[in-house]
Amino acid sequence: MTSYSLDKIPQDVTGACIDCGANIGELGLVAGARGWEYHAFEPEQLEADCCDINAFQGKPKCNRLALWSEETILTFYSKPDTADSSVFEQTNIVSKKEIKTTTIDKYMADAGITDIAVLKIEAEGAEPEVLLGAEEALTRAKFVTVDCGFERGLAQESTLVPVANFLLNRNYELVAWDRNWYRFLFKKI
Repeated sequence: MTSYSLDKIPQDVTGACIDCGANIGELGLVAGARGWEYHAFEPEQLEADCCDINAFQGKPKCNRLALWSEETILTFYSKPDTADSSVFEQTNIVSKKEIKTTTIDKYMADAGITDIAVLKIEAEGAEPEVLLGAEEALTRAKFVTVDCGFERGLAQESTLVPVANFLLNRNYELVAWDRNWYRFLFKKI
């Protein structure tokens, strides 16, 4: 998980790990090794099933919905073969369906989460919207790692500028990045 720069987070950091875009749950293994309580979100059914196997001993604990700025229903464009499924229109999709969304803040309140070690966001272009739904979480998260690759909609835009500005304005600083994957680690100051 070096591409998310999780190795840069000190070993004594405690709390929950909220994983937006969990895919098959590989981050759950890191969370377990670090003693972080793992909360996964993955709207693709097969990947969520794999996440359950990999991170939750087969128990259906992966949240099978999308994170967003509000609770609503959005169109979900499925592109699982390249892990590029998104709520923004994509080319070469396998299918599309309506999907429920929630916010990190709503989930955090419902689950009683008060301490967050790391918030990982890989929302295939929807990172700014996910952050909008995480205002309270950002007052508690020690680290935020975000994939800001060129994945937003048909224009394939990066979300780096809006994500960085949003987090910098909420007292986070950029502490590491992976140039191959365009992933950035921010620390609360």
